[in-house]
Amino acid sequence: MELADLLELANHGRVKFHEIDEYILWEKAAHGPHVFVIQQGTVSIVQATAKGEQLFDMRGPGDVIGIDRFHGLAANAHSAKSASDVVIY
Repeated sequence: MELADLLELANHGRVKFHEIDEYILWEKAAHGPHVFVIQQGTVSIVQATAKGEQLFDMRGPGDVIGIDRFHGLAANAHSAKSASDVVIY
């Protein structure tokens, strides 16, 4: 990505704060208009199973969530839930 394009993208971003145990994305939900970069905190990537919610992965600062659309999926494959206080943009 060219620097000018990156700066234009950053100008339209916004910062969001999530307290512990708040959902950021929901499994099987349609994609929203945003992808998120974790600035601070830890996010659990979880999947619903017959035995309840199961941990699939953990994400931290610098990681991106909400990019399933770029992998050809019609909806979110997993839920993303804050495992601590989280700041995303």
